[in-house]
Amino acid sequence: MPVFTDTPATAEIRTTPDRIDVVFRGAWRITAAQPDWTKLVKNTPPARVDFDLENLDYWDTSLVLFIAAASNWSKVQGVFCNVKALPESLREMVAHFEDKTSVPIPAGRPVDFFAIVGRASIDIFGRSMQYARFVGECVLSFAFLARLLSAAIVESAAVIADSIPAAE
Repeated sequence: MPVFTDTPATAEIRTTPDRIDVVFRGAWRITAAQPDWTKLVKNTPPARVDFDLENLDYWDTSLVLFIAAASNWSKVQGVFCNVKALPESLREMVAHFEDKTSVPIPAGRPVDFFAIVGRASIDIFGRSMQYARFVGECVLSFAFLARLLSAAIVESAAVIADSIPAAE
């Protein structure tokens, strides 16, 4: 029967300019407290993410959820997350929890809320101007065609009137 330690689950972040190493320690249990990935990397610049599992005492689904959160964060940030270095069984479980709909943030996109709202407002104004121009051109084209059609009808009526013999 395995002996479980009571060492709390920890994830230590070691950063270099080009990578983030996540060192796991302790017993990772779903029923115990675990670190939160988003809080760990709150002020960390996006970089390659690697995992070190050497000092783990025990793990269950809580570790899978943590690594899946790291993988999803990496996809959104547009950085490489090295899940291939994980044991195959862990890698397969992480794949089930990964967000398949997450997309990277486009380069140059502001992260400030007010900047995002401002750019969206300017974009909406520009598109509404394009729609207004299109509708205006459609109205002017219709008016031009209606005038041509009415002139053609008047001219046709005059030709028909001239071709009818006068009654004596």
